[in-house]
Amino acid sequence: MTYQQHLETITRIGREYRYCKSIESLFELDPVERGVVRTFLQRRRVAVRTPEDLQRQYSLVKTRCMQKWKEARAAKDYAIFMPWLQQAFDLKGQIARAINPDAPAFDTLVSLTDAGADVGEISRQFAVLQKGLGALLKKLERGTAPAAADYPTSDPAAMSAFAQSCAREAGFTEDLGSFNDQVVHGFTSFMGPPGRPCLHLPQRQP
Repeated sequence: MTYQQHLETITRIGREYRYCKSIESLFELDPVERGVVRTFLQRRRVAVRTPEDLQRQYSLVKTRCMQKWKEARAAKDYAIFMPWLQQAFDLKGQIARAINPDAPAFDTLVSLTDAGADVGEISRQFAVLQKGLGALLKKLERGTAPAAADYPTSDPAAMSAFAQSCAREAGFTEDLGSFNDQVVHGFTSFMGPPGRPCLHLPQRQP
């Protein structure tokens, strides 16, 4: 990006920010439009409060983290990855405190990906999981749990089919989103409004 393009981008974003601020409280916006405005304002607020030097450092460390994670995974040696992960944590903490010095760093970081959530909400969700997993563990101990399913470990296509069947059993269907089975660790991402998720399923055992 040239310097002129950079200036034009700053000017355009400033103009869009003023427009969004002017319509933020208008009730004629539908829920999707209000969400777009809210998300834009939040991301703009985060961007202007994040020190450029910290963001640059974090971007560089994040790249190195990925490289070191691959090395550590191949060598089965967490010590290779640990110091880089610690650097990333430290920088993220500094960025969070710059964004909102009056809030706990983790609250700020959680809100960047899950608006409105905080440590208390995450703790409540984990309490629900703990209760459910505890009940499942008791069933396993009593021998009353359903028979274990055979999990394929050497055939990527069979692993993908098995993972997708589990997702469908939990209520995930293709009319709600899509599958990606080319990742090592499972996660869910949203590609854009209106929010069709992509369920990323592990292709092989980590």
